[in-house]
Amino acid sequence: MCYISKKAQQVIMVMSLGVILAGILLWFYVSQSSYVLVYNLGMNFITIKPNSHSVTIEIQEKKIFQMRLGSQVSDSLYCVDCRIHIGKMSACVNWINDTNTYSDTSAQTIMKFEDGGDDDISCLHVDWKIYSSDFILEDCVNMTIGHWYGGAEINSLKWPLERSSIPMQPYVSLDLIEHKQAYGSVLERYWLSSSGIAVVVDKMTPLHVSINENGNHELCLRSSYLNSPYKNPSGQLPHLKYSICMSGNIRKVHDAIVKKYFEKPLSVPDTKMFELPIWSTWARYKQNVTQENVLTYANEIQEHNFPNSQIEIDDFYNTKYGEIDFDFKKFENPNEMVHELHRLGFRVTSWSHPFANFESKAFKEGLLKGYWVHDLKDIVPGLVKWWNGVAAIIDPTNCEASTWFLDRLKQLQNTTGIDSFKFDAGETQYLPLYFTSNETLNDPNLYCTHYVKMVSEIGNMVEVRCGHQSQKYPVFVRIMDKDSNWGYENGLKTLIPSAILFGLLGYPFVLPDMIGGNAYKDGNINAKYKPERELFIRWLQVTAYLPAMQFSIAPWQYDDEVVNISKKMVDIHKDVVAPLVLQLAKESVMTGYPIIRPLWWIAPEDSICHALDSEFLIGDSFLVAPILENGKRKRDIYLPDGNWQDTSTSVLYSGGRWINDYSVPIDHVATFVKK
Repeated sequence: MCYISKKAQQVIMVMSLGVILAGILLWFYVSQSSYVLVYNLGMNFITIKPNSHSVTIEIQEKKIFQMRLGSQVSDSLYCVDCRIHIGKMSACVNWINDTNTYSDTSAQTIMKFEDGGDDDISCLHVDWKIYSSDFILEDCVNMTIGHWYGGAEINSLKWPLERSSIPMQPYVSLDLIEHKQAYGSVLERYWLSSSGIAVVVDKMTPLHVSINENGNHELCLRSSYLNSPYKNPSGQLPHLKYSICMSGNIRKVHDAIVKKYFEKPLSVPDTKMFELPIWSTWARYKQNVTQENVLTYANEIQEHNFPNSQIEIDDFYNTKYGEIDFDFKKFENPNEMVHELHRLGFRVTSWSHPFANFESKAFKEGLLKGYWVHDLKDIVPGLVKWWNGVAAIIDPTNCEASTWFLDRLKQLQNTTGIDSFKFDAGETQYLPLYFTSNETLNDPNLYCTHYVKMVSEIGNMVEVRCGHQSQKYPVFVRIMDKDSNWGYENGLKTLIPSAILFGLLGYPFVLPDMIGGNAYKDGNINAKYKPERELFIRWLQVTAYLPAMQFSIAPWQYDDEVVNISKKMVDIHKDVVAPLVLQLAKESVMTGYPIIRPLWWIAPEDSICHALDSEFLIGDSFLVAPILENGKRKRDIYLPDGNWQDTSTSVLYSGGRWINDYSVPIDHVATFVKK
């Protein structure tokens, strides 16, 4: 090992080493108090300056990426030794205290360059190891270079991601209804930039993340077991491991990442859920759902001549939370109700979740059989507080527990005729802080992975609301409850970014939440409240062009014009959108590509497309530009390069330009097909 004392660092030295290996020139030199490591790929450079705490990537003299390496390294630590391993194209940086002895080494950074060859992607793999608990592992990406996307569902999701702000916290899924400044139900360790850069964090890192915290314009990655739900059974010090990957543009690097890191869906979910609207009792009735209300709702749908995929009976139809049954006080004859719904042409689904409140019979049965997630000592169930009480939560890593959970659901199907289920929760928030499960989950996000695997066995007519490393399961993934407002406060303007985000994270079968939002009032989820009329219409119009539609507040709760606009949008979805979506869904099984795509998907070099959050593509050739502003009847529309035909007027427009003040009446959505 080479050692250079602090005194010797003050001496001006120049050392250079150059080798050509597989067309790549690597050189390393030491100058006045600075180590510089450079990977030279023709006109492209990766420059690493440990003592300046910087990693920079340049392509043809244009900076496309920069980050602060060791952003929390104190002034008493400095880079003392850099070693080059030519054959492996790697380098090692040691960080020591101001004592000139290697016994005081605090951290080591190993960086290895990998040329992707035929995959058209190259990666710099970074692996931090620390030897002192005082060392805070944190690297921060500069978000002012290019635009950024990916990560997790968040409450006030803006597009691109750098317009949002989330403080440093464990990178685990929380309930966004309760936690507004957190990471939500769908979450992956993947971010990408319009500059053709992707950052992927290793699964074993106890990851904490901040996004533009206090306006610092950085994506910061931190590794720590302290004050976090990550398990550390061996008592080891944390490590931070991630890859910075690059390709010619954002589309190329994304395709390569999907191929390398994400599993593709095994098959396509239920076809009818793509084609016809779901009708849920939740936003309209909340927990006051009864047999009478369900049948009244179904008859109203029939009387107004609306089609359906299914009617979904939501919270609260059970005797107690945890029982998989119907409360006979609210549902006098559930078998007869389901039979009547089937006669009317409805399939029937009901709401389910992983909880059993401690007063339920299911809690006691699961307790005796050891089916719940347990406390740290693995003695008793670890109780959790959820939005409907205090409960135990099923352990989906326990095969016997999973079988018991599913058998009880199937029993309800057999006795009542229920067709399938909507599965709620699954987030890390609803695990005990310190817990044990049949299979050790050092990263609590993996609970969602196992939960989705378990419930997917019910069939393909399933919806879930959490996603983490669960892309392969053929289920609809529901966008988290939206609030009934026009803006970025979890309102209409976050709907398109959310749908696109899910697709980029490998979840193409997106189920938008209720049309108009959940009709919550001032945070009260059980309030009797109806969204604004025009908000309902414009929300409906966006949803009509997404993979599935879901009503709860009914159009006839407004007026005849709203009913007529709703029928028009349902017909467009059924006749125009669904056939295209189903074709793309089949392609997703082969490619992992999203169904709903950002404009940069077909124009990766177009800087205007990088920042648009009010337009989207269905596939590569169908562009949708809805109205998202209250009272607006015109909007500016950007068309990417190519020839685009207005689907309403058949007028042909050349792309690569804006159409200003395009007329969009209250019953219309601007759509274009690429010719």
